[in-house]
Amino acid sequence: TEQDLQDLFFQKKDFSTSRSAAKVRSRECESRGDSSVLRNSFSEKSKSIQEQLNVWTTTSAQHDCRGLERWSNREHGDQRSQEQFSAIMAILQAQQDMINANIMRSNKQRHSTRRSSINSTASRSTVASTASTTSQAIDYDSLRKVAIKVTRSARHFARMMGKADSHAVATELKADPEFQRQFSSIWNNNNNNNN
Repeated sequence: TEQDLQDLFFQKKDFSTSRSAAKVRSRECESRGDSSVLRNSFSEKSKSIQEQLNVWTTTSAQHDCRGLERWSNREHGDQRSQEQFSAIMAILQAQQDMINANIMRSNKQRHSTRRSSINSTASRSTVASTASTTSQAIDYDSLRKVAIKVTRSARHFARMMGKADSHAVATELKADPEFQRQFSSIWNNNNNNNN
């Protein structure tokens, strides 16, 4: 029934409520100063930044702020947004440059074909072939290399956050014997199921 579907799946108002609650928690985290450890964490890769992220994951878990880094520290969020926009634009520009270079090659070939043979049928087929060569103009390996280069800082940050999350779990395991017992029970069950 309709009611069953509404009970099972999130509705638009549920997402709106969650987003509002997340923004409130983020502002609280920022006003307490917890998120100050995120400064420069996106642009640098160092041991001190890793230690700051370790602090963030352990303290933010206590206040439900983990995962809200963009909103908890505006400077950090702005930097991530700018990096994301720059990466997208760099990839699109590289793709457009490849297409333009291919069109220029195609136009040179068309002009040389016109000089040698003035045939209207050949002209029409060259225009049709230009459209198909546009899709062939993109060198996906080169585009991949551009993407890898322009997303390097985001990948470094993601790896450091993964290490920080691992650190937070290890810290929690050491501090809470009950959590340690539950975690090892889950771990053993998963390993038994995989074998």
